[in-house]
Amino acid sequence: MKIINLSLAVLLISLNIVFSAQAHDPKEYMREAKKPDCTAMKNMDHSKMDVKGPVMQAMMKQCMNEVHQNDGSHKGKSHGTDDEKKQQHSTDADDQHMTMESKESKTVHALMSGLKTEPAKVVKEFHDAIRNGDGRLARSLLTDQVTIFEAGRVERSADEYAKHHMLSDIKFLKKMNIELLEHQVQVIGNAAISISRSRIIGKYDGKDKNNEGMETMVLEKQGSDWKIKHIHWSR
Repeated sequence: MKIINLSLAVLLISLNIVFSAQAHDPKEYMREAKKPDCTAMKNMDHSKMDVKGPVMQAMMKQCMNEVHQNDGSHKGKSHGTDDEKKQQHSTDADDQHMTMESKESKTVHALMSGLKTEPAKVVKEFHDAIRNGDGRLARSLLTDQVTIFEAGRVERSADEYAKHHMLSDIKFLKKMNIELLEHQVQVIGNAAISISRSRIIGKYDGKDKNNEGMETMVLEKQGSDWKIKHIHWSR
């Protein structure tokens, strides 16, 4: 009987040692325990904690793993944010460049418009005739009762202009270089309006010239032809 009791006592002691070892195995705790409160652990007084104990070591190891994972996640997010910022900056720069180009294109289009219309071609033909000294062609592009305003003076017919002011215009413009700065032509039924601005550079009567000239013309359609009905020149 004593032998049996002694055997049972030995067996119980052995089982207690095994269970005790399993209960204090850090790996076992990490597998079965819930996720530790790492924030709370940071605020604890570590001098009063058994940091060498298996339970505490398991919790500390798990918290360290969590910190590394979070660091990796934040780094990835940070790089992603930088890349997104660079891409957005590049996109904004491209959009700004395209907007500026679009505005410049619209401005140029606004300064030069309607130049392929028939009245615009008549205006150009008149300018070329004056510069080339072809008075007859210039006269044919005017209505008989054209009115011409310039420098406070007025001429009230094509013949009056051809005999007087046209001659001085031909003489002056032959010695000038003319840069067209803007020209717009608008057709309204059988009428058209041409407005233009030019820079005139050259030397005349021993004097240097560098002026901007402005011109307004009104044209009307007579049969199948467009004729210049009114001219207003100013500087």
